[in-house]
Order: sequence, then C-alpha cells, then structure tokens
Amino acid sequence: MNDQRRTFDPAAVPSAEVLFEQKNDVFAQKVRWTIRKLAEMKERRARVLVVTRDDTSASSVQAACVAAGINSCKLVKTTTIHDQEQMVMAFRDPDSDLDAVVALFNSCKGLRASHACRNGILVQYPLQFSTYAEVTSVLTYPSQVDKPVWDVALVNETLDVVEEAALARSAAASFIQNQQVHPFPHAQHKVIHAFYLAAICMGKDHSHLPHCRTHWSSMESPEIEREGRFYFALGQYVDHVPEDAHKVDGETIIQIAKSWVPGTPLTYRHVNGMLPAHANGVVLFNYVMGGYVTGML
Repeated sequence: MNDQRRTFDPAAVPSAEVLFEQKNDVFAQKVRWTIRKLAEMKERRARVLVVTRDDTSASSVQAACVAAGINSCKLVKTTTIHDQEQMVMAFRDPDSDLDAVVALFNSCKGLRASHACRNGILVQYPLQFSTYAEVTSVLTYPSQVDKPVWDVALVNETLDVVEEAALARSAAASFIQNQQVHPFPHAQHKVIHAFYLAAICMGKDHSHLPHCRTHWSSMESPEIEREGRFYFALGQYVDHVPEDAHKVDGETIIQIAKSWVPGTPLTYRHVNGMLPAHANGVVLFNYVMGGYVTGML
C-alpha cells in the first residue's frame, strides 16, 4: 500500500474550459449511446421513458430515434393534457408500436407513466436532487414487484462527472435539511451518512463525498475512487450501527480506512481498531482542494 496522501496542486490542473469545449461532442456520444440502448430494449419489446434537460436535447434524441427506426414521441411542457393522456395510453397499450417517450424534466411532473414501463434513461442529470427524485419516481407505484431500472448516459472524463457529483451534493444537503439522516451530534457524521443515502438513491456503490472536495480533474482518479468506496462502506456501517459513529474521529478514520480493503464488508473490528493496516488499505484525503486539515472526516 502506498500510504502517501496525494496533494492538490492548483498550478498543475487543467482549465474548466476544456469541459465546455467538448460539450457538443459529448452530447452526440450520449445520443448515440441512448439510441443503442433503445434498440436493445426494442428487441426485448421493452418500452423506455427517456428524459432530457431541455427541448433542444429532446428534439435531437427524437430525431435520432426516427433515423434509427425507433417509434417514439416527444413530451414537452407545452404538450396539452389531452395529448399527454393519449401518449400515456399508447405507452401502456401492449398492442401499440410505441417504443419510447422522450420527455423533459419539467414535462415529467405529474406524469402518470407507472405501469407503462419500468425502464428509464436519463440523457443528462438534473442539477437538483428534488428534480431527480421527482423524475425517477414517475415509473414507481405502490406494491410494485419489479422496481424501475434507470440508466444514465454518462460519459467519463467530461462535465457529466462534475454534474453527477453536484447532484450527489444536492441530495446529501436535502437529506440533512429534511432530517433524514441519523441525529448524530457531529455534523461530519451526518455528512457521511447523507452521502451514503445519496449513493443509494442514485444507484451507486460509492460515495461522492471525496469527489466534492477535489478538483474535477481528480474525480476519476484511482485514489478518489477507492475513497468513495470506503465512505460508502462507512456510511452503510453507521446507518446500521449509529451508536458507533462516535468512534470515528479525525484520527481513527485514517486507521479504519487503512485497515479496510475495497470490496469487503466494513465491520466493528475495523471501527474498533482491532485490525492492522492492510497492504491494500485505503489512504484518505487525496487531492483535497485547500489541503488536508486535521480533524477532517
């Protein structure tokens, strides 16, 4: 194990302009990925709700669907209630040839698409968790056995990664504000728990906590990826054993992480300092913007 913490060097990081310069090319990749996914679903006779951020994006996806022979219709904010109802009826009709509905985040509000399909695609992430929660709930209904499956057209090493971290941050803030985390006396324990809950809601197996304290160019580094898995495991632990949270402080968290190996359960033996540092343990606080501060969790 390389137990040397990686530091953040402001002079060595690329400008954010790079992300915005590639935006159009990235969106084209996202559309191509979406069409491939829709074609797979069409072969399985599975219908899909596709959600985009704006009308221009929806029109691009709709045009690509037409070109690929995927039967779809576009639902925008100006779609009349009558047309929306007709669209949903066709979506639910097993004899209809409709493969997909392409919608906007704001046109999904109030959409009764449950029972129509259980597959959704987010072409882009919304930036606010409240929007994400509302959109991803439209395919859900009480007593549902097969839960909806949401895929995200995410392109690595692009603005998508930053927006995913921003969404996780918004989710964590929402959980804390709405008192959905355990009432830990220490604010940092609440943050760890909140980011764990955010990961669960977003279908992730890692926490975005370390991503949110580093520069975008380091978010997909191996060190941050390993940290994310540790914070997910720690969040899961304090979710189930909240009374042990006080054992995790600025000193012990470093030792706990070094004794834990990604892909294995984090147990009371780790939290209680009963295990030695492992050769493949996790080193924390890499690439922290502003630098590591004693007492950080």
